[in-house]
Amino acid sequence: MEKLNRNVYNLQKELKVLRSFVIGCLGKDKEGEYHPDFVKKIIKANSEDASLIFKDKYSFLKKIQS
Repeated sequence: MEKLNRNVYNLQKELKVLRSFVIGCLGKDKEGEYHPDFVKKIIKANSEDASLIFKDKYSFLKKIQS
């Protein structure tokens, strides 16, 4: 049982390192690097449904002016 707990703990550490690496790779572009928290926030926002949908430029302008 102790060996299993140790293996799970090691896998959790490895997963944390891999996530950090992936986010670090996603956060790089030709302009430089983005803060990892910003990348996480953008990736999360991208997976959520949009709260507003604009059908044309007039509805968009009306919404941002209000």
